[in-house]
Amino acid sequence: MTSDVSEKIYRWLEKYVDLRGTRHLDLCFHGGEPMLNFAQIKQIGLRVKHMCSKNGINSFSIVTNGTLLTPGRVEHLVNSGVEFAMITLDGPQPIHDIRRPFLSGQGTFDIVLRHIAQAADKLKIHLLMNVDKHNCKSAEELADVLVKHGLQDKLYGVCVAFVEPTKPLTEHCRLYDMPRDELASYNVSINKVFIESGFKIRDLINLGFCTMNSDNSFIFDPRGDIYKCITGVGDEHFKVGSVNDDFNILAIRASQFVENEPCNHNPDCCECAFLPMCKGGCRHESYVRYGNMATGVCMLDYYSVWVPKIVKEIYTGMDKNAATKFTDWMSLTAS
Repeated sequence: MTSDVSEKIYRWLEKYVDLRGTRHLDLCFHGGEPMLNFAQIKQIGLRVKHMCSKNGINSFSIVTNGTLLTPGRVEHLVNSGVEFAMITLDGPQPIHDIRRPFLSGQGTFDIVLRHIAQAADKLKIHLLMNVDKHNCKSAEELADVLVKHGLQDKLYGVCVAFVEPTKPLTEHCRLYDMPRDELASYNVSINKVFIESGFKIRDLINLGFCTMNSDNSFIFDPRGDIYKCITGVGDEHFKVGSVNDDFNILAIRASQFVENEPCNHNPDCCECAFLPMCKGGCRHESYVRYGNMATGVCMLDYYSVWVPKIVKEIYTGMDKNAATKFTDWMSLTAS
């Protein structure tokens, strides 16, 4: 991203906040690896922070592999308004170093772990572990390493994400793929490992945020083009316009993504208890598999295993009053 595009994005955000009367602005620097273009992070961050400082609406975050997150850069991030950092460790050192080496082949685990420990007092660090068939049994070893470094009390939270192929399975993908009911069981067991090791799990039941389901959520690419799906960046089907387009036109295009009625395309969704969680399935995955966003990808085989198990783990780990409140909340969510 160039300084010119950064300027246009800032002007776009400034105008959007003013027109919409925005009460909260959540800005996330993503990639690729955003730290490779640190100058633009500072340029956008400082200006948006100043714009928001009058009414306290800002919350900035960054998703990074952590290799460039030096103490000096952490200071710059904090000064630019960044509060949260999601950093990836895909297992203990032997596994992570194979999966995430530098171009030279050198491993990155020790560097990332050191940077996490150094930054944890200044940023809210959200640790991400991407899981598939090859590293699904390594969570306990990773948790032990993190505990030895005293990070269970310093990390803001841990997130477990399962890697699934969206396109028809190639021979390479089959080496990593697991059936969804198996994924569900591992999801429970891995989260349990981290919880029992003293870590916080954010959004444990995955009622997470998706830009496709919100009117006021957009992704800007390095050219200033605007998308509704971060996985769909670069694909015209998920593009709503650019920073040069009229706001009203952008709003109309964006609404076509948000207005999703899964029951209109799959009547079975209307009878499914998990519809409030899956919302008809990932529309990007549907597009890749079926050539359209409406068909949806049914997750019943996953949710029917995962939800009862994870709720049981949460419930049995609570005192009676907390468990009752959680059960009441689950009932409200389902309804």
